[in-house]
Amino acid sequence: MAVFANAERYRKALKDKEFYEYGGRISQVYGLTVEAVGLPCKMGDICRIYTDSKDNYVLAEVVGFKEKKVLLMPFGDLGGVGPNSFVVSDNRSLNVPVGRGFCGRVLDGLGNPMDGLGPVKPEAYYPIMNNPPNPMERRRITEKLTLGVKAIDAMLTLGKG
Repeated sequence: MAVFANAERYRKALKDKEFYEYGGRISQVYGLTVEAVGLPCKMGDICRIYTDSKDNYVLAEVVGFKEKKVLLMPFGDLGGVGPNSFVVSDNRSLNVPVGRGFCGRVLDGLGNPMDGLGPVKPEAYYPIMNNPPNPMERRRITEKLTLGVKAIDAMLTLGKG
């Protein structure tokens, strides 16, 4: 019976795993925009643009479409990227890691530590594209936030909350 329990566990683990990657190729780079062909993806997807070696890649976000081409905006340096560089879509939107371990750390724009203290294990991931909170469900702001600048305190009063 233990053999079947292990088999069921492995089957569940492999159920959502993809064993191949659909990809495309870079056709053109102009300014900060990268054009790719043959890449199956949708708006907001995160893609990996591979550089010279198979281990190095630059993350990019799908920002548009032009005819049958995908427009990507890279998050990093495009050094090593050239015509026909391989591009793979992760089929997910950008998420940022969050958790108590990030308090007091120096992070880059994607939430990666830059302070040399090693990696941080995130407690969760939150999407950057989220619905805004309903303003009618927020607490009422009742406390004034004094800045000490008379012009701001008088004309552009700020509330705490």
